Amino acid sequence: MIDVTADMVAIDAGLFWTMFGVLVLAAVSALVMVSMPSVKTEKLQDWRAKLGISGVPMLVAIAGAILWGLLTLALSYGLIRTLLWLSIPAFRGNTGLEAGVDWRFTLITLAGLTATLGAVVALPVTLSRLRLTKDQTDTAKESLYNQKITEAAADLYARRLVTLDKDDHDKARDVYEDDIVRRSAAIDRLEGLVDEQSYHAARVVRLLSLYVRELSREFPRSRHPYQNIKGLINGTKEKAPIDEEQALKKLDLRPNQLSDEKFWLWTHNLEPVRTDMEKAAQAIGRMSRHLSISSRYETIDFRKANLQGMDLSNLDFCFGRFDEADLSGTRLHGAKFEFAILYRAVLDGSEIFNTDLSSAVMLYSTLYGTELRRAKLIATNLDGVTLNKLTKLDDLDVFGASVRSMDLSNTQNIERILPYVFGDGSVSLPSIGEADLDFPPHWPQHRLDAKIYAAEWDKWRKNPDTYTPPKPD
Repeated sequence: MIDVTADMVAIDAGLFWTMFGVLVLAAVSALVMVSMPSVKTEKLQDWRAKLGISGVPMLVAIAGAILWGLLTLALSYGLIRTLLWLSIPAFRGNTGLEAGVDWRFTLITLAGLTATLGAVVALPVTLSRLRLTKDQTDTAKESLYNQKITEAAADLYARRLVTLDKDDHDKARDVYEDDIVRRSAAIDRLEGLVDEQSYHAARVVRLLSLYVRELSREFPRSRHPYQNIKGLINGTKEKAPIDEEQALKKLDLRPNQLSDEKFWLWTHNLEPVRTDMEKAAQAIGRMSRHLSISSRYETIDFRKANLQGMDLSNLDFCFGRFDEADLSGTRLHGAKFEFAILYRAVLDGSEIFNTDLSSAVMLYSTLYGTELRRAKLIATNLDGVTLNKLTKLDDLDVFGASVRSMDLSNTQNIERILPYVFGDGSVSLPSIGEADLDFPPHWPQHRLDAKIYAAEWDKWRKNPDTYTPPKPD
């Protein structure tokens, strides 16, 4: 009890010694933990793991071990004292016990001490056995889960036997073809399994990414003559650019095949080459929420994939790899591509509405006839991206984006975004009347070396109000 008076606070002796004992136990535990060498600490961690208490803080575990030892000693002392009292008459006179002590009470005390001491001594064994039981249960669950994954993955290459109509020789033929419905069901099962145990997401996303890439080899993207001609005109790292007349002659094509309108119509009529490929890509975009940032670059891998005509709206592909992927005619409404790599990706005719491409790398991508509306391109690297007169840029958030080496001479309403982006003398701007559009004041007026340009771009993004562009040497 606590007696509060005007002069002092009196604390009950039992409460005081209890509090004192707890403090001493905590202090001794902390002292043991601090003074223990690193090798011993590792052994203690192994000990915690064997007992199944890895989640318990080290200080609490040490305190529990000390308390367990003290309790074992106290019970052992009581048991030995009781046994001596029962077996040696001479000992009773020295115990302070009265001569009329009931033997039945002593036997009950002996039984209680024995049972309690047995339970305390067996506590580590009980904890270890519980851990083993849990490990066995977890292993069984993991085995069952792996079996489900294996069965679903096996259905990703399911095929079926179909009978074709009679041919010219009046004979019907039985052939095997990919079972699209069964494969789509397998993708659904894999996604459901990830929802059950999200830590398997990286494993399943890697599998489905591989599935899309491999099928893209079997079912390659469609190419329009317009893209082939523009590719020759713009050139690549390996091939120098050539003029339009030479490109038409080399490909044996006519000038009317360079129509922007016809190409735009072609991209908007594209459909996914396989519905199961589209379903796999959509499943990856939904499961990505379970992935860590560090694992996304390795797992969301659509390099050189054929994603033409797919609907990837409202999906998450942040930090994904889309190097040289073809997304012509795709619908990307509300999709997330932050920090994604779209190096030399093809987004011709795509609908990029409310899409987040902030900090994405879109080096040398093509956006012929692409519609960008209310999209975020904050700090996006657009160096070398090619557009045409049908590319629409409406209500974009482009602050901090880089447009180095871009030809903007045929792009509509480009003057609205120039104050918010960074470029240099390598950019081609449209003409207003008879005069060319002036470079923004924060742009270097000459072409910079790539490393110098990157440093200047970074300086401008950090301090756009005080930035001064370098002058030519």
